[in-house]
Amino acid sequence: MSVSRAVAEPSASPITPPEPAVPLLRAFDGEMPPPDVLAAIRDGEAAGVALYRGLNVRSPAQLRALGDAVQAAARTGGRPTAIVATDQEGGQLMGIGEPATQFAGNLALGAVGDADLARRVGAAIGAELAAMGIVVDWAPDLDLATIPESPAVGGRAFGDDPPVAGTLGEALIRGLQGEGVAAAIKHFPGSGETLADPHHGLPVVDVDAATLGTRELAPFRMAMAARPWLLMVSHAAYPALEPDGGVRPALRSRAILHSLLRERMGFEGVVVTDALDMGAVDQADVASAALQAVTSGVDLLLAGPGQADRPEELAALVSGLRALPVARDAAARVERLRRWLSDQPQPSLDVVGCPAHRALAAELAERSITLLRDRSGTLPIGAVEPGRLLVVTPTPADLTPADTSSTVTIRLADALARRWPGTRGLVTAMDPGADDIRSVVAAAADADQVILGTIDAFRHEGQRALARALVAAGSRVILVAMRMPTDAGAIPEVDTAIACWSIHDASTEAAAAVLCGERPATGRMPLTLSTGETP
Repeated sequence: MSVSRAVAEPSASPITPPEPAVPLLRAFDGEMPPPDVLAAIRDGEAAGVALYRGLNVRSPAQLRALGDAVQAAARTGGRPTAIVATDQEGGQLMGIGEPATQFAGNLALGAVGDADLARRVGAAIGAELAAMGIVVDWAPDLDLATIPESPAVGGRAFGDDPPVAGTLGEALIRGLQGEGVAAAIKHFPGSGETLADPHHGLPVVDVDAATLGTRELAPFRMAMAARPWLLMVSHAAYPALEPDGGVRPALRSRAILHSLLRERMGFEGVVVTDALDMGAVDQADVASAALQAVTSGVDLLLAGPGQADRPEELAALVSGLRALPVARDAAARVERLRRWLSDQPQPSLDVVGCPAHRALAAELAERSITLLRDRSGTLPIGAVEPGRLLVVTPTPADLTPADTSSTVTIRLADALARRWPGTRGLVTAMDPGADDIRSVVAAAADADQVILGTIDAFRHEGQRALARALVAAGSRVILVAMRMPTDAGAIPEVDTAIACWSIHDASTEAAAAVLCGERPATGRMPLTLSTGETP
């Protein structure tokens, strides 16, 4: 059952529609919007709110109540549906956890390469978000994983092939927006070719203009066929796209936002910043940087979680935007988005985590499992005596602020125990030290088979050292790369390796099914490993 977001205006509403709201999304700390945020939405001093898992999320019902409060404030001011936005990408960045369906993410979709599957995943994510009162998803990420080791991109990309990323991104957009949730393609003009994290400083993408045009920009051009409502600009600099070759943040580059995006690529939607509390923005004067961004072509400013308690900064932003003539055009574009959102249905909360969506998450996970190598013909695992299968996994950690992995419990050992009773599970630190390694090697001494789960072992020497120690001690080891397949190249000592692309339950269950021979590994490699290793 669905209801429309559009609700009749109360009799106290103004007869003449108010001016479009200031193009700013507020952040706040709490499970319900505080009075000042609701007043800002009512009075047009904000176009909506951005939600963050650590600040605002407890349950689907709580989120729906939050969204209802925001929309009531907008209606009281005679305004269309307010923006309520979050990051629900799938994989390592899930703004909303269980019971919302946890999909394996873009790189898993890249390993399958099925546009219809991407559309169906987008539709499921969109339906669940809409039910919870969230009307904008900061997704899909169209960055290319040209540097797989990048902590800021990595598994958030569809891979490193531009046509594949564009095709899957376009399909996911159609799924999201078909359910009444506006998609935001990001991070324009592409931020995969850097190891720097914009949460901590300004990355510089040192790539020539011709390569950027044929590689980084290609997924955005293709995805625009689905008419995404929003585009999020990268917190990076692109000297090759600047007429003067300057190192200028893209959000303050008229050459990128106007000449390239608007004039040459024809984008007509809403251009939004990434979070303004990130290190790529001068935190000593955020208001000036934000106003320069609007002057350069940005339409909507996104307050980050660090700005939830900076009232003076927000006041300066609102005052500056009110006085900036070009902000009127930006506000009008945001207003068109809000009117579209007002016409969209809102499904029942019953859709959140429903059996059909969980089955879809399982389908994605099962089809994505990829065999990286099996030199010794170990797969599938044969008969194992009870208690003689050992599963070792690291404790998940957030590699960047745009990561929610620390909220996930890895259940690979549980999935295998359902097939081999008595399976033992050990959990190490993300970067295990000498004591951890000795304990695991000792525990493995009487195991017939060791399953070693890894998360970005290429950046964690402890995980690599643990693998080497197990092999040196004579253990039979199978590696399960649970985020990036680059781990297989970083640990060449292990003969057998698979990629499951995600630490969520559907992916570890699918990995267990492949390990025991219930299913073949049908995924394909969606990127070129920087180590030169091939499946």
